[in-house]
Amino acid sequence: MTGRVDWSAIEDRTRFMRAQAHFDSPEDIIKSAAHQFRIDKWAEQPHHVEVFIEKDALVGVIEAICRKLDVTYASCRGYMSQSMMWETGQRLKFYATHYNKKITIVHLGDHDPSGVHMSKDIEDRLSLFMGARLPRN
Repeated sequence: MTGRVDWSAIEDRTRFMRAQAHFDSPEDIIKSAAHQFRIDKWAEQPHHVEVFIEKDALVGVIEAICRKLDVTYASCRGYMSQSMMWETGQRLKFYATHYNKKITIVHLGDHDPSGVHMSKDIEDRLSLFMGARLPRN
């Protein structure tokens, strides 16, 4: 409030504004769709890779490289919620069963007792929701 920190340097990743997209013409929506077009860099790869980071405040550290490499990433914000874990398990099960992909999860967490346990928790719950054991690397 004193002006010592530029407002653009502050980020709140926990609150989101939601609004419908609007376009001035059919040409604008076509340009927007073309701008979003991506070829799946992982389609022919034997692995499906995702990155989970424990701290939401650090997601910016991995965001650029994950986007560049077309890798799905998420902030767990501590232990991932059951609903997000279920959705992730269903998505990974689809990749494993329909595309015969080996699943690789990179979990970036603190190396303290809870951070170490989070890695095991992710493995256990994903295995439960996928209906199979994940191989440990």
